[in-house]
Amino acid sequence: MNFPTQLKGILRQDVLGDAHDDKVELVEEQPERDHPMRYTVAGLRDETAIVDLRKLGHLGSLAATGDLRKICDFLIVGPVDDDDQCYAVLLEMKVTLGQNRRPREQLRRSRPLLEYLRDVCTVQYSNSQRVELRYVIVAERQSERLDKQATRPRGRPGRDVLYKDIRIRTFVGRSSGFADLVE
Repeated sequence: MNFPTQLKGILRQDVLGDAHDDKVELVEEQPERDHPMRYTVAGLRDETAIVDLRKLGHLGSLAATGDLRKICDFLIVGPVDDDDQCYAVLLEMKVTLGQNRRPREQLRRSRPLLEYLRDVCTVQYSNSQRVELRYVIVAERQSERLDKQATRPRGRPGRDVLYKDIRIRTFVGRSSGFADLVE
C-alpha cells in the first residue's frame, strides 16, 4: 500500500480534500477580500491524497509563542508517473507574492506534520515509502502594483528561492499541474 493510500486510511474525511477529473480546486478564505482565493492543481492520479493542514494543525500542547504553530495551507501527496516514486508538496497560498518571510516560515514549520503522518503510517501499516518533499508558494499575482498583463489561468513558475534550509518554488497564476509543482 502506498503512502497516499495510507494517509487516506488514517485521517478523518473532513481533513481530506477530493480530486475530481484528475484535479482539485484548493480554496483559502480571504477575510480582507469579498471572495476566496482559488487555485487548481491538475494531473492528479486517483490515489493522490490532499490534506488540509489548517484543519490538522500542530499538537495543542505547543506554546502559542513565536513561529511554533505556523503551518502552510495544504499537503498534496501522490505519484506523478512512476508508482514507486511518491511526492509530498507542502503548499502555501497567497494572493500576492512578496518578499515577506511569513509564508516561507509556514512551509518550513509544516515539515514536522508530514514526518509525524509518515511515522503514524509506518506504525499502522508496518511499512514506509520513500517520499520526495517539495515546498511551493502559489499566488494570484506577482506584486501589489497593477498587473497590466493578461490574466494567466495556468500558473507560471517563478524562480526558486532558498530560505534557510529549504528550496521553495513559486507559481503565479490560478492553476498548475502536479508534475510542475514537483519538478
